[in-house]
Amino acid sequence: MVVFTHSIQWGSGSSFYNECLYFDDQLFKFVYGFHMPLFMIVSGYLFWGTICRHKPMEVAMSRLRALLLPIVTCQTIYLIILSVLGMTVLSMGWLYSYGSALWFLRSVLGCSFMLLVGHVLLKDSLLFHVVVWALLLLIPAERLSGLHVFMYPYFVFGYYWNKLNGKERYRSFSGLKKISVLMASFGLYMVLLCGTFDSPERSVYIMGMSLQGRSSVWIQLIIDLLRYIYGGLGIIMTMITVDLCFAGRQFSSDRNLQHWIVLLGRNTLGIYIFNFFTTQLLLLLPFNGHYFYMASIAETIVMLIGAMAVIWLVRRTFITRLLFLGEK
Repeated sequence: MVVFTHSIQWGSGSSFYNECLYFDDQLFKFVYGFHMPLFMIVSGYLFWGTICRHKPMEVAMSRLRALLLPIVTCQTIYLIILSVLGMTVLSMGWLYSYGSALWFLRSVLGCSFMLLVGHVLLKDSLLFHVVVWALLLLIPAERLSGLHVFMYPYFVFGYYWNKLNGKERYRSFSGLKKISVLMASFGLYMVLLCGTFDSPERSVYIMGMSLQGRSSVWIQLIIDLLRYIYGGLGIIMTMITVDLCFAGRQFSSDRNLQHWIVLLGRNTLGIYIFNFFTTQLLLLLPFNGHYFYMASIAETIVMLIGAMAVIWLVRRTFITRLLFLGEK
């Protein structure tokens, strides 16, 4: 979904991108409303398993290796490229901007360490994370990206969903109840979507989430609450849809399906990094504001194939594997 929406955003011509016409595309807005919140919930869900299997110091060092090294490596290359092209100037501002290219990795890294602190020092106190989130809202937007603030509760929710064994409670739902929840979540999601909620004036990717400098703090809080509901509804309808698709087959015995899911899962980081460095090239394609879904699908397929090829090359040597993918 991330690669596909990036193909829509950057791969439909420079005028399509520069004039933000992708905000007029319903499919783009439909996916963009929840794809990163879904990523964060899955990340938080898996992080609980990581904490259960390893000692706190092992978890901390693993996070630094797996996330911080790729952040530093890729951001350094990115800033050097911008400098060579004359699009930025070497300055101390570089240090502050580190990680902006791969902001979602910074979000996962920050969320991981906050969950780790809460786990070790406060026995997974939920109140601790509520307070942290409230304090994050007070940090000026120029000091902390609103995207990190937005992603934090989703990561925490995924963590506690696994810790409190939420999947077992969900499994007790009947098929009719699942379908009812799916229809309700889809309907409410479409209401917010059609109500131009995910517009440039409402998008967290553009307007941020800080309460500082707002004309009305209460209005901003309502907007933020609707953003979380919007993303949550998208997550619910997506996960139930996936569940219902697998309901009629024995997933545990389908080795081919498992193989492809594991393959994508193991290479997610490399796919994201490759996609980031190549999205700008999509603007060079000869489109002039005319959008074609089939072109975006083709671009997505090419992106995924190219990413897998580059990942294969990167993994062939220890140093590149460590620096770009954070793998031993």
